[in-house]
Amino acid sequence: MLYGRQNRKISACWKWNFPEQNKRRKNTKHKSRRQKKRRLAYRAASLEFEEKNAVYEQKRKIFLNAQAGFLAQELKEGCPCPVCGSTEHPSPCKLEKEHQNLTKEMIEELALQAEQLRGKQEQAAAAAEAAGSLLEEKQKNAGESFEHLRSRAKEVLDLEEICADFLEQMKGEFLHQSKKWKQKADSFKKK
Repeated sequence: MLYGRQNRKISACWKWNFPEQNKRRKNTKHKSRRQKKRRLAYRAASLEFEEKNAVYEQKRKIFLNAQAGFLAQELKEGCPCPVCGSTEHPSPCKLEKEHQNLTKEMIEELALQAEQLRGKQEQAAAAAEAAGSLLEEKQKNAGESFEHLRSRAKEVLDLEEICADFLEQMKGEFLHQSKKWKQKADSFKKK
C-alpha cells in the first residue's frame, strides 16, 4: 500500500513541482522531431543525388562509347585518322542519331550537377547525424535528471514516512503517559 502511495506522490512531484524537467522533456521531443526532419531531408538529398548521378553515368558511358562516331565525323578522305593515321577510311563508325547532339560540355555540366548534389547529400547526412547525437545527449541528460529527481523524491517520501512513524510513536507515548497521569489523578482522588 505504501509503495503505491509513493509512486503517486513521485508522479505528482514530477508533474507539478518540477517545471524545469517538464521543459526539458518537451525540448527533447522537439529535438526528436527536428532529428526526424533532418533524416528525411538526408533521404531526399540522397535520392536526388542518386537520380542525377545515374543520369550522368549513363550519359558519360554513352559519350565514351560514341567517341569513335565523333572522331569518324571529322574524318576527310585523304587526311590521316587521328587514331590510326590511315588516309583511307573504308567503313567509318556511324554515330547514332540520338547521340549526335551529345557534347563533352554537356557531360561536364552533368558531372558538376551530380557533384553539387553529392555535397548537398553530405551536408544533409552531417546535419542528420548531428541532430541524432544531440537528441541522444538530451535523452541521456533527461534520463539522468529523472533518476536524480526520483531519488530525491524517494528521500522526501522516506522522510515523510520517518516523520509519520515518529508522530505515531509520539502519539502512542502521549496516550501511554496520559493514561499514567489519569491513573495517578484517579489514585489521588480516592485518597
